[in-house]
Amino acid sequence: MWKPVSVGIAFMKTALQTLLKQPLLHFLAAGVLIFVAYAWQGNGDFTNEAGQQIRVDRKALLNFMQYRAQVFNRDSFCQRLDDMSADERQGLIEAFVREEVLYREALDLGLEEGDYDIRLRLVQKMNFLLQDIAIGQAGLEEVNEKDIRQFFEQYAEEYRIGSTYTFTHVFFDTEIHGDALARTLAEELLQELQNSAIDVDGAIARGNRFRYLRRYVDRGQTQITNNFGEDFVHDLDQLQVDPLAWAGPIASRLGWHVVRLEGRTDSRIPPLQEIEQRLIDDYRYAAQSNAMRDAEEALARKYDVVVEF
Repeated sequence: MWKPVSVGIAFMKTALQTLLKQPLLHFLAAGVLIFVAYAWQGNGDFTNEAGQQIRVDRKALLNFMQYRAQVFNRDSFCQRLDDMSADERQGLIEAFVREEVLYREALDLGLEEGDYDIRLRLVQKMNFLLQDIAIGQAGLEEVNEKDIRQFFEQYAEEYRIGSTYTFTHVFFDTEIHGDALARTLAEELLQELQNSAIDVDGAIARGNRFRYLRRYVDRGQTQITNNFGEDFVHDLDQLQVDPLAWAGPIASRLGWHVVRLEGRTDSRIPPLQEIEQRLIDDYRYAAQSNAMRDAEEALARKYDVVVEF
């Protein structure tokens, strides 16, 4: 009658013995004990019986906060840390210690071996450290006028503002009429518009429905090219600006158009003063990127790379 109970007790005893042999349980238990000892001591330095020390300082906490939030803005997190109450700061310290204990124990057990996610996190952390070094080496706190001017002269074309256009058009679809008839209809409408007083709505009503806009106001060259094609933009550039005159017909990749070009601004490179803040931001980013690349290359020179395949 008591045999099932005896078997159950024996099974539980065997399971408990097996569980106690698991390394993961050992390191978790050790982590808890270490954390309890730290919390009991209640200071920024912790040393266990084996002599391992966890130092909790401002830099460690700031890095911990930034990595946990996946946002890297040191000034912002400095302010957050300073604004914390004593209880909030203590909670942050405890969370940091818990993570550090488990991390060190995991390394002792070799749990990081073959784990690509851990590899990527370490690379990310190294990049973060190199970024701090790069910012210091690039001297980005002060940007002088000479540096900005030289940067602008070197990359002026990248700041070019494209042409803009304001126009109304009447569209004749080659898919509906075919190319020859669509052009003929456009020519006939143009002649009619030039010889009689037909308003814009009346003119548009003579054509086919266009998949984009019928009137474009200060639209950039890129959008016009995307909607009509490069040849249309080229022909548009040849027309005289006249808010009252219809011209054409000119072809697009969709059909033929009668156009009234009401305004056009030419492509230009803006003066330095107009884009000064953008230049400063771009200069700082470029300087930081160059410093980061130099730092990475300096580290790479420590290694001999052997390619075998």
